[in-house]
Amino acid sequence: MWQVALTALGVGLVSMSLAAAVLWLPKIADEIQQWLSLILIVVLTYIVGFDLLPHALEYGVPIWQVAVWVVVGAAVFGILQWLMERRHEHGESRRSFRAKKEAGEREHRSQAGAIFIADVLHTFMDGLMIGLGWLAGAATGWSVAFSVVAHEVPNRFNNFMALRRAKIPRGRIMLLGLGITAAIVIGASLAYMAGEEWRWLEDNRGVMLAVMGGFFLNIVVREVLIFGKMVRGRQGKKGTKARF
Repeated sequence: MWQVALTALGVGLVSMSLAAAVLWLPKIADEIQQWLSLILIVVLTYIVGFDLLPHALEYGVPIWQVAVWVVVGAAVFGILQWLMERRHEHGESRRSFRAKKEAGEREHRSQAGAIFIADVLHTFMDGLMIGLGWLAGAATGWSVAFSVVAHEVPNRFNNFMALRRAKIPRGRIMLLGLGITAAIVIGASLAYMAGEEWRWLEDNRGVMLAVMGGFFLNIVVREVLIFGKMVRGRQGKKGTKARF
């Protein structure tokens, strides 16, 4: 149990530390973001293709069932992500409405709160995956943890950039990051304890790995789309400069 909690804590602190570069290196933020997206795509694709899904097959799950559970995992993660984004957009629209009537300081607090709530829910799910990964063994647990770091760094990076644009102080951003890290630890610990008590998870590790593979593949697809948009944006800027 303590290994799971320490792993989740390490994931949260490493992700926060790497993403905090944007707080002190804002001039190269766009360049960093593009490279982080590329690294995330490569790392998650490798771990899903060469670790999670092969291990799911080793646990005796037929290949067609693995495919079905991957699709289920991708769909569930996509729905959860959509719900969180809807909540964030709703918070942003309310923030914009209030901003017409209230002072800028309250506007900043509202935006920080919306980002914090969305990120807590997001990282709590990441913690659940870490805990479930450890149920399948230490090797899989570390692979999932590494995948979460690769996923969390760009996510935290984007949120830190948004908070800095809202003129949130660096110290406050780091405090919010520590709160988000706590959500990862709580999620991982709860998932691991539930797995020890609930025999279904213990007896269906292959299914669990296939579902996690679907989660990460959903992230890969989304990140490929984001990466393509960033590349096209940079090419468009270069083309505009060339015309002038």
